[in-house]
Amino acid sequence: MGLTGFRRVNGKRNGGLWSVVLVSAGAVTSVTKAAEGEYSAITLANSQTPAVYHCKEDEACYTETINQGGVVTHELSLMMERMDPVSAKAVTEIIEASHDSGIVAIIRTNNDTAMLVGWSDRFGGRYSLRLHSATGETGRKLSDVSAETVTLRSVDTDKAWAFSGAMPI
Repeated sequence: MGLTGFRRVNGKRNGGLWSVVLVSAGAVTSVTKAAEGEYSAITLANSQTPAVYHCKEDEACYTETINQGGVVTHELSLMMERMDPVSAKAVTEIIEASHDSGIVAIIRTNNDTAMLVGWSDRFGGRYSLRLHSATGETGRKLSDVSAETVTLRSVDTDKAWAFSGAMPI
């Protein structure tokens, strides 16, 4: 592949995630390509529904790291406000889905772009996101933030592809 360059485009360049939709990778029956590097739809098995995770504002983050060998590490970090039974239930669900078949995520950035993470087209979806860490903290002082932070990670050889379809919620 030859070099084609990069031209800066006018528009928003804000950081952060607007929304995060998670689904068990075992529930994904197919993913439709719109073009190379872009998916247009995700189909789930009957009665399976995706889950929306509302995170603490300005605390959800997606990172891709590519090493010199071309290995791509995908990392999705979600912070849920308050360490309480509600967030504990959500963290437990994520841990269980991670152990079962892994997790596929559709993330929408604050710039209104979306990506499908945890699905590797080259490997038939085998490299889904898995639990890397989960940390709950009450804080020490009244002014400290009480939160649960979950970090999901996967490793494959492709950057996350764009997702141009409707969010499946």
